[in-house]
Amino acid sequence: MKHGNKFLLMLTGVLLSSPALAHSNDISSGLLAGFMHPLTGFDHLLALILAGVFIGRNVFTRQRRVGFLLMFLLSLAMGAGAGLALGAQAWIESAILLSLPVFFALQWLKQTNITAMIIGLFMLAHGWAHGVEMSMINSSFLFGFLLSSMLAMSFSVFIGMRLRSHSISHA
Repeated sequence: MKHGNKFLLMLTGVLLSSPALAHSNDISSGLLAGFMHPLTGFDHLLALILAGVFIGRNVFTRQRRVGFLLMFLLSLAMGAGAGLALGAQAWIESAILLSLPVFFALQWLKQTNITAMIIGLFMLAHGWAHGVEMSMINSSFLFGFLLSSMLAMSFSVFIGMRLRSHSISHA
């Protein structure tokens, strides 16, 4: 069996098994709940996809793509921590609403440190909203939340790379 298939089999087992709920009988607080959380909100999922597509279309070296993914994940994690610690803030929902048209607009701009910082700040807001929504937070929930966010953005990076190569070949 190939390594990729073994990893997918292991990941499926972890996500579907009872111990994956992180010592809790409440499915709203474990790994599976954390994994599904960012994928069930359209605005959050679209933000993750657009951030990944931006990386794929505009960041040309593998090392920098990984760096951008990690930076955006760190922004999500820091936002989640702030949301847990500080609770709801009036500006968060406005920032999330504003993030989508900004992320769309950034698709046509070249990658610069400023565009990356803009995306990072909006990812902070998205993470903050998730932190506020997380009841009975535990490390498994947070791990699942960040894992699915990373997978959604990573998959979208490949879409962005395909879009970039498609536009170059048709130019």
